[in-house]
Amino acid sequence: MGMIQRGGAFRGEVIPRASRARLVPRIQQNVALGSTVNTASLRSYRTLGKLGYNHVSVNHEIKQWAIGTNHTNSIEGFWSHVKRGLSSTHCAVSPNRLQAYVNEFAVRFNNRDEPARMFGRLLNQISCV
Repeated sequence: MGMIQRGGAFRGEVIPRASRARLVPRIQQNVALGSTVNTASLRSYRTLGKLGYNHVSVNHEIKQWAIGTNHTNSIEGFWSHVKRGLSSTHCAVSPNRLQAYVNEFAVRFNNRDEPARMFGRLLNQISCV
């Protein structure tokens, strides 16, 4: 599961099964009530409107990519970048390490505007004991 605020940062977590019980609480923890949440038409998201969000879903199955300015292009682009990066670099990715790869690509994405400073920021996150 991943979330991107338009023009903002990515947050992502590997979730074994995209059920309502797993997805909706994560949205509630990370997205302010009243916000517009754009999703694909996955059934698990259907309750968002009743929970206080302005929920707009696009249905890719019928080739619906946007409803006005509402779309999922940002998150779809992020996952496409992850898939291309993993398939071009690794023969296989262990499910046990998948979160680490998602974290790596999140750091790259979230620092995309200042790539020269990315390495220094990464080093600052490491604590030496």
